[in-house]
Amino acid sequence: RAAGAEEKAAGAERLRARLAQADAQVLLESSELHGTQERVRALEHAVSSSEAAVEDFRSRFAASQAEHDSAAGTLRAQLAQQTAVVDTLGARAVEHRAVVADL
Repeated sequence: RAAGAEEKAAGAERLRARLAQADAQVLLESSELHGTQERVRALEHAVSSSEAAVEDFRSRFAASQAEHDSAAGTLRAQLAQQTAVVDTLGARAVEHRAVVADL
């Protein structure tokens, strides 16, 4: 009986040791998981910040493009107006040459 009791006690001790080892492993893996979760959160924040920066750039680029398009339209209108003035002056010059030629 004493040998059986000692064997049961030794078996129970081995089980407690394995349980303690398993607990330590769980704590280690839990700590690693927590660290990984923190890194994932940091990466998610970085991605979110990058997406916000891209949207801001797109918005500013669109506004700048609209300004440039407006300025280009204004310049085209001015060029058309100046071309019309030059054409009018050219027509008057032809008329004046005709008048001078008649003199």
